[in-house]
Amino acid sequence: MKESDIIFESGNYWIFDAKQKGFEVYKTGITHSTRCAQIGWTGQVGLDRAKQEIKRRQEIDDRAVIHCNH
Repeated sequence: MKESDIIFESGNYWIFDAKQKGFEVYKTGITHSTRCAQIGWTGQVGLDRAKQEIKRRQEIDDRAVIHCNH
C-alpha cells in the first residue's frame, strides 16, 4: 500500500484504491488505520459507493458523540 493509492479523505476516514478488487474504506486511529469496509465495485461506481459508506459511518459517529454529550 502506497500513500498515492489513497484517493479520497474525509474526517477520520479514507479510501484506498485496491485496483481490480475495488476500494477499501479505512478509519484513522491513534496509532494506525483500520479497514472498516470493502467495496467490490471498481471504477466510478465503486468510488461513489465508498464515499457513501464514509458518509454513513460519519453520521453514525456523529450520533454517538451527540449521545455521549447528553
